[in-house]
Amino acid sequence: MLGLLAGALCIGFAPVLVKLIELGPTQIAVFRTGLSAVILLPWLLRYTLKARKQGISIFELRVIGWLGLAALAFAADLYCWHRTVVYLGAGLGTILANTQSLYLSIFGALFFREKLSGIFLFALLLAAAGIYGLVGEIPTWVSPENYAPGLLYGILTGLFYSVFILSLRQAEKIKLGWKTLEKLALVCALTTLLLIPVSISTGEWALPQGVSWLWVILLALGPQILGWYLISSNLPKLEVSRSGLILLAQPLFATILGALIFQENLSPIQFIGAGATLIAIWLSQVKKSKKLR
Repeated sequence: MLGLLAGALCIGFAPVLVKLIELGPTQIAVFRTGLSAVILLPWLLRYTLKARKQGISIFELRVIGWLGLAALAFAADLYCWHRTVVYLGAGLGTILANTQSLYLSIFGALFFREKLSGIFLFALLLAAAGIYGLVGEIPTWVSPENYAPGLLYGILTGLFYSVFILSLRQAEKIKLGWKTLEKLALVCALTTLLLIPVSISTGEWALPQGVSWLWVILLALGPQILGWYLISSNLPKLEVSRSGLILLAQPLFATILGALIFQENLSPIQFIGAGATLIAIWLSQVKKSKKLR
């Protein structure tokens, strides 16, 4: 339980680091995944060489396909989420991203023949009401021209995030090919390759300057590698309901950090909306079918 909580808190630092880095949103994503891929590359090469010596097939087409889809979804997720954080702030951007739980349940019903329970339908309505309260008024720290694009990017973030998680889970079900750490290394590398031309086309291509290098390195080492490793390795150890509740520490922590560091203080209505949205996210995870796990 402590490992899962540590992972959630670690990822909660991500939006703060994104706001501290003086680069374009896409360029931040490039360095985030690129540095992570470089750090994880030794594990990928070591396992690949070991598998070849033992005659183990690692280039399983189904695994490559799911990891490719995961990389595409992750690239789109980071493209949208980094913009959401820049436009709407650390807390609000993270809460919107965590609506991926609702999307996952809907995908489970559409593609895996899972039934949507009455609890989930209630959670969906509660989330809609909560998000309306959360975004019904423009926060004081948000520029009016950034408000609508930020909301759109936030909604798309949850969608792409859910596709990313679902793709990784499908790849994990296939025992052939790379192990978890090697799969994450490959996803980071593919994501970087997808984001580089996007970054260049948007005119964001630049190198970090000064202290931004420190924030980029911390973003790669902390949330991207350590945070995801702690969450991935500890999720199977706990029941779904407890895991979902613990993972809510991520958006809560990000909201607190946003208020303390960037003065992103929610109004009473927004505070109630945030609470309702988080409860809805938890309810959707409590009743989520174990087939997606």
